[in-house]
Amino acid sequence: MEVETDGSWPLGSLSRRSLLVRVGLAMTAISTLAIVSMLTSIIIAETAKGDAAAINIAGTLRMQTYRLADALRADAPDERLREYVREFRETLEAPALTGVIPDESTHPLTETYHRVHRRWDDELAPEVTGDAAGRQRYLAQARGYVGRLDSMVRLLQQEAEKKIQLLRLAQGLSLFVTIALVFFSMYRILTDVVPPLRELVRVVEAARRGDLGARTSYRGDDEIGLISRTFNRMAANLQAMYGNLEERVRYKTARLEESNRALQVLYDTARRLSQHADRDADYADVLARLETALGVGPLALCLTGGGGSRRIVAADGSGAVDAPPCPAADALPAPGGACLVGDGVLAVPLAEGDDHHGALLVRPPGGNALPDWQLRLCETVAGHIATALGRQRREADRRRLALMDERAVIARELHDSLAQALSYLKIQTARLEAQLRGDPVDRPAAAAILAEIREGLSSAYQQLRQLLSTFRLRLGEGGLEQALTAAVDEFADRGGIGITLDHRVSDGMLTPNEELHTVQIVREALANVVQHANARHARVRLCPEGDRIVVTVTDDGTGMPPEPHRRNHYGTTIMQERARGLGGEITFGNAPEGGTVVRLAFQPALRRGGPGPGVNE
Repeated sequence: MEVETDGSWPLGSLSRRSLLVRVGLAMTAISTLAIVSMLTSIIIAETAKGDAAAINIAGTLRMQTYRLADALRADAPDERLREYVREFRETLEAPALTGVIPDESTHPLTETYHRVHRRWDDELAPEVTGDAAGRQRYLAQARGYVGRLDSMVRLLQQEAEKKIQLLRLAQGLSLFVTIALVFFSMYRILTDVVPPLRELVRVVEAARRGDLGARTSYRGDDEIGLISRTFNRMAANLQAMYGNLEERVRYKTARLEESNRALQVLYDTARRLSQHADRDADYADVLARLETALGVGPLALCLTGGGGSRRIVAADGSGAVDAPPCPAADALPAPGGACLVGDGVLAVPLAEGDDHHGALLVRPPGGNALPDWQLRLCETVAGHIATALGRQRREADRRRLALMDERAVIARELHDSLAQALSYLKIQTARLEAQLRGDPVDRPAAAAILAEIREGLSSAYQQLRQLLSTFRLRLGEGGLEQALTAAVDEFADRGGIGITLDHRVSDGMLTPNEELHTVQIVREALANVVQHANARHARVRLCPEGDRIVVTVTDDGTGMPPEPHRRNHYGTTIMQERARGLGGEITFGNAPEGGTVVRLAFQPALRRGGPGPGVNE
């Protein structure tokens, strides 16, 4: 029968000819047979459960019979004999043995078991507990009784073998029927399924080679027939559509090439701006690549700065001879969409959030509107440029703030060291002038003041050298550990003391700013050790404790006095300022065993998600 053009399939034909139904019936039959075979095996195995135990128990009856005979010959005590008799009866009536005895009274195994049981109860058991003559009769009858037991064991074995034979028969019958069903199913597959499938594969292979005129002749009322008729209709439709397929391929290819060019431009833009974004040449290169990808131009960037200043960057990097002019500030597009700004120039905003950096200016050829893909590409490139400009401005602001912070630190250090030293020298100079104006001149007093001035000059010069070393400090490729090692070696040579470094902070835990602040605090602490502690040994230790970094500088010197004789004499204010810049705290104290302990504790910026303190880089 012929199916409808929509591919419907009559249900009556499905129930009669469906391959799924036929395969399902065959599988159901095989599964049913397998289930029946398994159930039969389970039932037979269940009935045979305990046969081996029963045979073992019956065998032990023979052993117990001989054991009782040996006990009688050895004149065993009556108590032991009664124990053996009781054990024999328990074994004879054990559930594992009586459970396999058939209920049928005429069954040979049942009759044999009852004869063995009666003979034990009536003849043998009374003789054991009787007089010496009775025991002799037991010994005379023991061999014959063991023969009865052997007969019962043989019957038990035969029953077990019958069950095994029945299991073999059931398994063999199931296997035979299963093989027959499999062969029947294979025969039907070879006659009803394989030929139409081969024909269908033939026409499919022809279609794969481009021959859409191949058709299948199978018209069966099953699934293969439905697939064959559907394939014939599909081949006809494809053959009809083949005429305009090449045009569609060319169209899709052009769109794919446009997408590839756009992706290449976006990749080159992101790579160029991530490496360099602080020169007009970088933006000019991005514009040149965008012009090549779009096939329009010239392109230009109108960049706005502080105070309303504007500048233009053209694709050739020259500053825009042929580029669109930079429109007035009120004509620039607002963040959110491109707009025309006059003379057919399209302005795409350079916006990053609420920050507006200018516009990307595009002059379409002939004043026509840009296609959607070109407009989207311009907006995406404008977004990358806006991000780079924003990053550049934020980096400049960060460096400016870092420079201001560092200058403030320099001013504090100069005030707390050189300024106070110079003030002290000024006072001493005034004292010396007063002594020299006296009449007569007090030469010993003037000499003492001059010595103090000389000492003050030497101290100020030493402080100046220390400040210059601190201000010139830079971290090399070796990072924090190398800088600390250099500081330890420097102050050990300067003070002639032993200084050990215990560095347990792994690379990457601190930002460069934090490393620089840490080195400067350690250098200040070591300078105090060398100048004031009178120590023979000092130790610098850096280690992580939880989510914090702890830096300790200890020495075995005289310790800190309760009230230093001169304010900020030990540079504690500078170290406290730097500790606050790290977001931590620093403490100064005396160790219980003597000496000074400087302890700095702070949480790294990478642990708290911040940018870290700013320094002049």
